[in-house]
Amino acid sequence: MFRSFFYLFFFSIFIIGCDDKVSENSIEEKILEKPFKQIQEEAKSTEVSIYMWGGSKEVNDYFDFFVIPKVKKQFDIILHRVPIDDVKIALQQIELEKNAKRKGNIDIVWLNGENFKIAKTKDLLYGSFVSILPNYRDFVDQTNRSNIFDFAEATDGLEAPFGKSQFVMVYNSAKVQNPPKNNEELFQWIKNNPGRFTYPASPDFTGSALVRQLFLNKIKGIENLDKLHYQAKLNELFEELNQLKPYMFKEGRYFPNSTALMDTLYANESVDFTFSYNPSHALNKIKTSNFPTTSKTALFEIGTLSNTHFLTIPKTASNVKGAITVINYLLSSDAQYEKAKNSVWGDGTILNIDKLSIKMKQDFLDLSSDEALLNTTILQNNQIPELDATTIEQIEKSWIENVLKK
Repeated sequence: MFRSFFYLFFFSIFIIGCDDKVSENSIEEKILEKPFKQIQEEAKSTEVSIYMWGGSKEVNDYFDFFVIPKVKKQFDIILHRVPIDDVKIALQQIELEKNAKRKGNIDIVWLNGENFKIAKTKDLLYGSFVSILPNYRDFVDQTNRSNIFDFAEATDGLEAPFGKSQFVMVYNSAKVQNPPKNNEELFQWIKNNPGRFTYPASPDFTGSALVRQLFLNKIKGIENLDKLHYQAKLNELFEELNQLKPYMFKEGRYFPNSTALMDTLYANESVDFTFSYNPSHALNKIKTSNFPTTSKTALFEIGTLSNTHFLTIPKTASNVKGAITVINYLLSSDAQYEKAKNSVWGDGTILNIDKLSIKMKQDFLDLSSDEALLNTTILQNNQIPELDATTIEQIEKSWIENVLKK
């Protein structure tokens, strides 16, 4: 009798435990079906951890002294910034937690490119949450491919655009009156001004970006990229670059192996151009380094490559509601404007400034009022989405074999 009672009691506890687990999963799956205001309310008095690259003082200060206090004051959420050197390590942790079917410490991850594709392929992300964010719906241009594709990989709402970089040409306006608008004009300028031009060698990110940009210039836009047959056009570009070597810095026998060295050559006025994936680069270097005060920024006529970095929520996140609330705030005009200040970070905004209030739009435009910078609207209207990671790697290897080693 006692044994039968014991088994019945144990079985009842087991069923209750299973029901609780199912109930928890069911509730969690329905978070994205709740009204945003309810999610935000239920996120109060919780803690959120964001795992992100910690190698920039400007980025860290932005979070530590602006975002974290704002999130605490406005939403009663304690935000923890967890610095990491390699996002892949965080993804490995998430994968282990997912396989063990347990929650983890990572609520938000800052990532893009190859790492996003890895996370998406391995089903490490929480779900398609972006469309429920009011700031995304109201202020982000959802027709802009760079906001919905991450290095040519569809985001499918699994990550929210957070900031934007764009490839720009920095030139010394005292030496270059009319910056080139296309390959033909650039190549002619190089021939007319021997020794005054070079660029970083791949796989340096900026040097690689210039080669990709010149390739897209050659085929007149990314919409004309035939991924099955692009090598012939690429080889034509490489032949043109090789023909330019006698007119380049040190007759093309030397390519700087980093963007920093490239900037040094430009600062020393050994060359008249440098390049960056940060549209604020010229002004920042005038203020903090020794760039010529006559430095200005230009784009090519077809537009220039744009790289968006994103925020996502892992499948194993312990506080999805808090993560959604924090990410929505990071997409607000308040947070985006502070981030865009050259004195803070100088990161490009993902907001369509035409959708903002008249005052806030003007505030954003004023950020680019310096002569060294391009207008925010000009930048946004001339963005080209990045190529996929595989094509980028192929172009880099091909340039090394066909230009650097020639």
